[in-house]
Amino acid sequence: MELKEGMYVRDKYGRIGKIMCINNKFLLLDSQNGHQSTFVDDVIKTSFNIIDLIEVRDYVNGYKVISVGIEEQGYKYIDLDFDRKDDAVHWEQCGSLQNDEIKSIVTKEQFEQISYEVGE
Repeated sequence: MELKEGMYVRDKYGRIGKIMCINNKFLLLDSQNGHQSTFVDDVIKTSFNIIDLIEVRDYVNGYKVISVGIEEQGYKYIDLDFDRKDDAVHWEQCGSLQNDEIKSIVTKEQFEQISYEVGE
């Protein structure tokens, strides 16, 4: 896997960030939580387009991703679960989500790490 500055990466812990600096074993990332580092060996996906790193069960702009696919024209799209009373339409009725429309991502791994299970 070839890594270049300016690429987005997703590591095995679910962290997403943009590569600022590449060392032999480490990457310095610019992420939503400021600067962080990850091992090169922990990177599982790379792309210059952040939408390529999004997976089902991640959260984008506060909504759960329910499917990921590629349109006939070759563009990647994601469907979000707008299962709220104030959002009565699904994303595909509004058009494809573009890279510049992605404001926040919480990966499924991050969500699982911060969740608290209430039980007996």
